[in-house]
Amino acid sequence: MLKPLKPRMSRDEVLDLYASRYACKDYDPERIVSDEEIEALCEVGRLSPSSMGMEPWKFLVLRPGEVIDEILPVAWGVHPTPSHYVFLLAREPHHFTPGAQYVSKIHNEVQKRPAEALEKRYEIMQNFFRSDLALESENGIRSWTDKQVYIAMGFMLSAAAMLGIDSTPIEGMNYPQVQQILVKHGLLDPEEYHLAGLITFGYTSRDSHRPKTRRTSEEVVDFVG
Repeated sequence: MLKPLKPRMSRDEVLDLYASRYACKDYDPERIVSDEEIEALCEVGRLSPSSMGMEPWKFLVLRPGEVIDEILPVAWGVHPTPSHYVFLLAREPHHFTPGAQYVSKIHNEVQKRPAEALEKRYEIMQNFFRSDLALESENGIRSWTDKQVYIAMGFMLSAAAMLGIDSTPIEGMNYPQVQQILVKHGLLDPEEYHLAGLITFGYTSRDSHRPKTRRTSEEVVDFVG
């Protein structure tokens, strides 16, 4: 059984951590993140929450090399010298249709729910898509899976900050072209997954960065009641 959460950092420590984390723009090519720490960051992604517990993600870890050299010209937001590139992939919509084997696997093998409840699970999921989220197309379901992957991305970025590892969440790339390169090298099966995002990890080459800029709390947060 899981134990109740207990504070492991003070409130001030948490706020200081998030006030200090930033999207790294300059990585030191000589400083490499250990395999153990990259594995830990991917484990954080694996343990992240997802809608209906569907875990629609896969994490593809690449080091600098031939594949990245092909990607860089079509990925304007990617710095060329991080230690690792983690491509976040999202499952294609057919994995979440009535009778889909993936939903059955999650229900029966992963979550170990009663087998007789599976058909009801399919029904609930389809009502959730059509009525609650008003998803009328495959592109709508792709958007839903991408949102789940972004939850994992946020957890991984936070974990990197806790470990003292610099990171950058990246959308600045030509998604079709990057995906095509990954497919060409046999790293992504487009029938199963599509590219949802990218995180780079490494260590900064700078001694300091400019202070974080954000809107004020008063502009962002409304307390009601």
